[in-house]
Amino acid sequence: MKLTNNLSFKSLVRMYEDQYEYRYDEYQLEELKHGYDNGLDISVYANPAFNRVQMSCIRLGLENNIDINKYAFVEYNYYVMETLYDLLKHGAYFDRYVLRDRLDIDRLISDHDKLCARAGLRPLSNWGRTTILDDAPYYVKH
Repeated sequence: MKLTNNLSFKSLVRMYEDQYEYRYDEYQLEELKHGYDNGLDISVYANPAFNRVQMSCIRLGLENNIDINKYAFVEYNYYVMETLYDLLKHGAYFDRYVLRDRLDIDRLISDHDKLCARAGLRPLSNWGRTTILDDAPYYVKH
């Protein structure tokens, strides 16, 4: 999704900060700036409820033409976002991971493990796995 207006980065940030009544930290600003510089629509991840790592995952999805609407939710922690991003980037079908309006975490993690072994990606750490499981269930948004 490309940027559709001609506002400066500072003007956009000021507008979002006023809208959300929030001041971004330096790391969030860095992610927003990366997207702005690449011509992306940063409004997609300008919600300050996203931490910088979530913002990064959404930005990378936009840069790689991934359907970020499948994982860009503040309720999804970074590990879930990154796992879905990796799978979608490598051609997985999102619906494969949906079971009764929730993410099928077991299948998600299993498929991600297989992808990491096959594609040489960094697998989830034990902390990442635990975090995903502890924060479940993840409801699918339509």
